Amino acid sequence: MLHEMGHVLAGRSVKMQIVEIRLGRGPTIFRARWSGAEIIIGLVPLGGRVTGIPKLRYAKAARVLFIAGGPLLDLVWFSTLITILRFSSDAVAVKVTLLPALAFQLFMIYSNLMPHYGRLYGERTANDVLALWQTMRAKVDCLATHRQLYLDALRPYADIEEPVLGRQSDRIAYLLLELNNLRQNQPEQQIAALEHELSITPSRSEQLLIMESIAMHVLANEGLRDNAYLDRSTQKALLLAPELGTLKGTRGAVLARLGRHEEALAMLAEADNSNSMNRCLNAAFRGLAHFHAGRKDQATAELEIASAIVQSEGWASSIAGRIVDGVIAEISNLLLQPRKNADRSTTVTGPSAVT
Repeated sequence: MLHEMGHVLAGRSVKMQIVEIRLGRGPTIFRARWSGAEIIIGLVPLGGRVTGIPKLRYAKAARVLFIAGGPLLDLVWFSTLITILRFSSDAVAVKVTLLPALAFQLFMIYSNLMPHYGRLYGERTANDVLALWQTMRAKVDCLATHRQLYLDALRPYADIEEPVLGRQSDRIAYLLLELNNLRQNQPEQQIAALEHELSITPSRSEQLLIMESIAMHVLANEGLRDNAYLDRSTQKALLLAPELGTLKGTRGAVLARLGRHEEALAMLAEADNSNSMNRCLNAAFRGLAHFHAGRKDQATAELEIASAIVQSEGWASSIAGRIVDGVIAEISNLLLQPRKNADRSTTVTGPSAVT
């Protein structure tokens, strides 16, 4: 507990938002929220982790301090125990309390200060000293890279001036990074958190980025949100910035999903085609719109364009690949539906067979 509290105190000292404090392993025996952080305690009191949202404005010095906070408190507590032992005159207290505490603290110092990898909560993780060494030696400042990636993502939705970081940018960037993580199989938690940020952020560019990101993941994950949700959110985004072609592409995709094919084609004709991602998705949803309109040859041609881009870019497992696969699966289901209905209508069972 003291070790993880060292990380918390160090993180708070550089204004880092702490989102999770985990102590122990095994089945959860206690869960609560404190000062914006979720506290989780496991049955087996071994191991722990503190998760914080890094400040995009800071250099890697902030991360170094955050990582070092746990081992520093280990050493402080060990020094405190040695001092108490030095001046203690109670032999029973020394034998029953101080010596076992010192032995355990020596184990803590060894496990945290000897660089090694270990498995923690199902992941291969570097211990604090190894992570500290890797961070200090890194030639690239990961926070600076993350900051630049976030600003680049904001730029298409910003006004003429360069996008700037606001008070909520750290949290939004962190949630988007988690949402876009290919290992993330359950994006519901991140989307719910982003919806909360959407409701309170004053920045138009961040609002639009959140809306677009959520819409993309809903289009890629069936059942995540319904079509009515997509209809409302993309219409609202387009009202905020009717001049942006990328928003028109997303709106056209949703209209195609809703079966409003002529509206979808008109919107997609005005969509942004400046990069491979947009060209791929626009072609896929033009194909869906043409299919709904009964123009199967044009639908096939558009889907071939989208599939070719996915293959050439190596996007088979990316969000674009999943969206294109979803469109193809949707069309396949629609093609098979009449055959299934016909099969059901010719099947004779029960008393009818006797008749």
